[in-house]
Amino acid sequence: MDNGINILVSKIAHLVLFIIMSFSVAMAQPQCGNPFMEEFLQSKNPNYFDELNNYIENLRKIDQNASGQRNTITIPVVVHIIHKGTAPGVSFNIPESRIQSQLNILNEDFRRLNDDAVSTPALFQDLAADTQIEFCLANVDPNGNSSSGITRHQYNNIPNTDFIEDVIKPATYWNPSRYLNIWSVPIPSSESYILGYSYLPSNQVLGTHLDGVVLAHDRFGYVGSSGGRTCTHEVGHYLGLSHIFGNSTGSCNTDDGVNDTPNSSAPYYSCPSHPETSCGSTDMFMNYMDYVDDFCMNMFTEGQANVMRFTLNTLRPNLVNAAASVCDLETSLNQIVANIEVNIFPNPASDQVQIELPATNTKQLENIVVFQADGLAIPISHTNNSNVLELNIQHLKSGIYFLALRFKEGEMLVKKLLVTR
Repeated sequence: MDNGINILVSKIAHLVLFIIMSFSVAMAQPQCGNPFMEEFLQSKNPNYFDELNNYIENLRKIDQNASGQRNTITIPVVVHIIHKGTAPGVSFNIPESRIQSQLNILNEDFRRLNDDAVSTPALFQDLAADTQIEFCLANVDPNGNSSSGITRHQYNNIPNTDFIEDVIKPATYWNPSRYLNIWSVPIPSSESYILGYSYLPSNQVLGTHLDGVVLAHDRFGYVGSSGGRTCTHEVGHYLGLSHIFGNSTGSCNTDDGVNDTPNSSAPYYSCPSHPETSCGSTDMFMNYMDYVDDFCMNMFTEGQANVMRFTLNTLRPNLVNAAASVCDLETSLNQIVANIEVNIFPNPASDQVQIELPATNTKQLENIVVFQADGLAIPISHTNNSNVLELNIQHLKSGIYFLALRFKEGEMLVKKLLVTR
């Protein structure tokens, strides 16, 4: 072998080594599994990537600039806990409190009631959106039976994510036209870099067992270094959002199709310091659709909110319509509805809230109970000044709550309350 060939072989060997090392570094970074699972679908349908590209191009044609007051959309959720045989609350069989915390996080993030909303840089504050999308655990299953919205299933051996897609999902999912299916799964050690994944709403996915969100069990809700934002990110995909850096890294040639998210050449990790720039603009790395740590992301944009709502109204209309019958908390609490018109003010509120009963009311109030959006009851104290009830809500975090007024006549009245900080 002459010297020229030796040099060529050496260069090729170094190039292969560089590619392997680069791939290893990328895999070492915890990340969303969406790109890998898209490859999974492409292997089953050679037209899948073309369908995705058309979807993103079509996003540019919708009205992404609308802002202001929107009607609230509620999404029914069922959570499937996949475990290896331990008791509920132990190891992979995560406790109900974690599930409740994840629902709280989703509602806070999508309603921009998250405590760290103040951390959004001034440059992007005017773009940050309350999507007016909310989530609640289903209280009715597909057969019309009462449900907690939580199912538990034992699988002792999960070799890879293909097994999740081909075996676990088909055996456990609820009708995806009426429920957002979320799976908490022991991610196989060979793919432990995947924090979670979901698919964009393509024809190949919509209405099938593939439709929903998969989360690593240790990324579900508040636990350790997890702030529950993996779920926020993956639900973003489920509702039609791509990564804000597009479908490639190191290039400014692709983006997410959303007008008000600056073009970015690559994902950000850890917790960068603002400002960071690429592609000739300041990067919005604190967006939920980037890869930064949970406690460094804090916003969706108005454009993203409009894309998600467009997705719900056009591609997932049955999901929007299902909420009233399978998980409307106000309806489920109102077993015997008190026929009373009351005023709650201010609403949203921060420290105090007043409930004004009509002067003609003859019903006797027994107590007031505050429920979180996931149905968990929270103690509340109040004072009664004639027909005005004053409640101290300083101990409540930002979020969505329901005030349940119970009367001695056996009736109840429930009203929604937004708490902001």
